[in-house]
Amino acid sequence: LSLWNQLPEEVPTHYNFRMEADDFHSKTFLLVVLLFMGLTTVFSSWSMNKNANSHQQDSAANPLMVNLSWIITFIITMLMIFIVLMTKNYCDGSSIVSIEKIIFSIISIFFALLGYKMKNAKPNLYFGIRTKWTFANELVWRETHLHCSKVWSLTFALLGIVVWVIP
Repeated sequence: LSLWNQLPEEVPTHYNFRMEADDFHSKTFLLVVLLFMGLTTVFSSWSMNKNANSHQQDSAANPLMVNLSWIITFIITMLMIFIVLMTKNYCDGSSIVSIEKIIFSIISIFFALLGYKMKNAKPNLYFGIRTKWTFANELVWRETHLHCSKVWSLTFALLGIVVWVIP
């Protein structure tokens, strides 16, 4: 909102692979999209925690679901900030070359954090490798998630770094 007066009435809302704007809408449309993203994130986090906690015997919050909801909220917020900064830079005629690398890094960090948290997941309907084989056996669930946690964390952390090396 602090950049609202600095934006023109028509702003880019989509970029192609060469980071060239190829679709434009009003800045009000951009605000509505960002508000929708924010409200959807908050509602999803609330819903995920409420549903996860309703399946527990005691009233204590499920720490994994609470952590996941905060991670998701943080990542979506960072993406929203970079969307606005990218829009402002485009409208100012500034370079936006590194913005896509930042966004890709944020998404990679998000999946690395999901991978890191995966090792602590107990069988549930919301998060993890949810197949009939993992649900059928507690040991299969645990071993699958321990292995996938290592693979996801390492792979996406490396991708977040490699994006800065590859032109």
